[in-house]
Amino acid sequence: MLKILNIILVTVLFVSCNKATIDLTGFGSSKDNNALLGKWKHTDIKIVRITNNPEISIDLLTDEEAEGDMFMTFSANRKVVTTFTYEDEDGDLQSMDFPGTYTLSADKKELRIKDEDGEQIFEVLSSNSTSLVVKFKDTFEFGDEMEEYWRTDYYTKVK
Repeated sequence: MLKILNIILVTVLFVSCNKATIDLTGFGSSKDNNALLGKWKHTDIKIVRITNNPEISIDLLTDEEAEGDMFMTFSANRKVVTTFTYEDEDGDLQSMDFPGTYTLSADKKELRIKDEDGEQIFEVLSSNSTSLVVKFKDTFEFGDEMEEYWRTDYYTKVK
């Protein structure tokens, strides 16, 4: 009788742990659902203008990318940390972290990231275990004018 009770207890414990693991990922049961989890390095950017202010060059819109590296780390508890790394004036490596939360739509076509500055909505153009491509509408303030553009960001998984 004690042996049967132990078997039942171990089975219940195993099923409970297995269920907890599935719930933590929050994306369902497919292997592809966990593809977003991990650390991603920003590798490229593409800008397409919506408005057309001839005084604003594409270089102004992409200058932020030239100074260092950007990483996004997604965890199973729906937390995301965006990290910018750069060299300071003395040549020392510095980093700034911007924590937030994220949600991925059921169809995996929309990624929402909320942080202290608000919410950004990304259209997921492609995603697999090694690459992520997202697109969003962005603005750039130039004096009293705003330039709107579509920004496509390319990421490669680093771990």
